[in-house]
Amino acid sequence: MHVVLTPHGRLDDLAWQGDPASWHVRHLCGQAPVREGDLVRLDGSWALREAPGEDAPLQDFDARLIRPGEYASLRGTDGVLRSFRIVAVEPD
Repeated sequence: MHVVLTPHGRLDDLAWQGDPASWHVRHLCGQAPVREGDLVRLDGSWALREAPGEDAPLQDFDARLIRPGEYASLRGTDGVLRSFRIVAVEPD
């Protein structure tokens, strides 16, 4: 994920509002093809959009804190909730 965090490790709402196009996401999983998309803000929550366009399917994204050892969850378009452990956060 290429995002801006607050000093407390939360997604920075104001930074997203200033430049939402730069919040890019890449999904790497073994030998599977790389999937790319964007993190978007919707009605107070976050979502991942894997394809361009307002009508593209969204996946709900939830992460209280973005820092090593914390968890993020993603509810796919299939309705399945998946959890991911954050292993690294690096400055740009």
